[in-house]
Amino acid sequence: KTFNAFGHGIVEYELYVYTREGLLVFHSTSLEDSWKGDHNGTECPRAAYTYIARYRTEIEPEVWHKQIGTVILLR
Repeated sequence: KTFNAFGHGIVEYELYVYTREGLLVFHSTSLEDSWKGDHNGTECPRAAYTYIARYRTEIEPEVWHKQIGTVILLR
């Protein structure tokens, strides 16, 4: 399985996934990309990871919205 964002009317987007220690393991600027639970081709361990999604919409193109949450990686 993979982890990614989706939405309608998104004009700009960024997704970051971090370890508990703050290591960036995934970054994307495309809704088409998804995190496959790896970092530079090496599987990440089962754990909780923090994600930050930033995006701008067609309705409010000048405003950046931000969502922060946790994704649990299971294998």
